[in-house]
Amino acid sequence: FRGESETLVLRKTTFSQVPSEFTLFPAYPNPFNPVTTIRFSVPELSDVNISIYNIQGQLVQIMMNKKLNSGNHTIQLKANQYSSGVYFAEFVSGDYRQIQKLILLK
Repeated sequence: FRGESETLVLRKTTFSQVPSEFTLFPAYPNPFNPVTTIRFSVPELSDVNISIYNIQGQLVQIMMNKKLNSGNHTIQLKANQYSSGVYFAEFVSGDYRQIQKLILLK
């Protein structure tokens, strides 16, 4: 110890309580086995549909199809009965649509 000091400053940051736009965040973990978390934000009261499709474009599961209040939301995909491979999560609300690739490795 040579009289040197180190200062650490911790700052708390918070998410905006009301998101300004629709956002589908990257699923975590991805690749996953057998559970991944899908986070998304909704700027206003909206109908939200989140569906999972296989590599052939066939609907595998409707994860959510309901009206949600504005805010940040989280759902979990539990893919125990799915086979390994590539899947797609589609997030739709009104005219907004975003697709994300998911990889299930068993």
